[in-house]
Amino acid sequence: MPTDTWCINTGMKQFTSWNPDWLYTKFNIDCLEEIQQEFLNVRKLLWHKHSDQNLEDPDPSWWDFSMMPRQELEPLVPTLANWFKSKGILDKWSSTAFAVVNKSSNPMDIHVDSTVIDVRRYSLNMPFVNCNNTWTVWYDAEIDQTRLPTDVPPEVLHSRFKYDPTLRFGLWYQEQTATEIDRAEMDSPVIINITVPHRPVSGHEDTRILLCHRFTPELTTEEVLTICNQ
Repeated sequence: MPTDTWCINTGMKQFTSWNPDWLYTKFNIDCLEEIQQEFLNVRKLLWHKHSDQNLEDPDPSWWDFSMMPRQELEPLVPTLANWFKSKGILDKWSSTAFAVVNKSSNPMDIHVDSTVIDVRRYSLNMPFVNCNNTWTVWYDAEIDQTRLPTDVPPEVLHSRFKYDPTLRFGLWYQEQTATEIDRAEMDSPVIINITVPHRPVSGHEDTRILLCHRFTPELTTEEVLTICNQ
């Protein structure tokens, strides 16, 4: 099977590499609770170094996608590192983000993470804080031509651009043109397609934090199949 085309039966759709009919595949991690416990220390000790937001705000109105580098994360999350190693993807792990939605930023704007799809196609996500009754929702929508990527050096941009430079080439989409095509609750580990317009949507007012892991080079067909226990 070619490495740039592959297929997973999610129970709803068949996926081939560039077919937007595939949007996500959920899977199980036996050590998920241990990983979540380790990320409590990341939240306490590391998050503030990589977020541009006021994390002490008692009534936050912002969304956040704070990307943190592997070299700072790995000593704090040995269970996650060991799980990545068991799947043969530890050497590719480059960064992890806290994807945060608060009540005043829910839902955030529709977007694709990057248009450099040969380099960035997927996000491996794990629930962390208040992820039940929250979703990733995908849409058919038109690009917002007033918010196209700008050529700004990554060192002066938010951590998400510094530790995943492909995100500099993301796109925003027009709300008024959007039609929902599918959604997945973020209550379990999942690999999602980030090349299709999407956004987080929460069904409650509590702060939601999702773990979004990124890999460079991007995951291969065989690696995704192994992760998803196929």
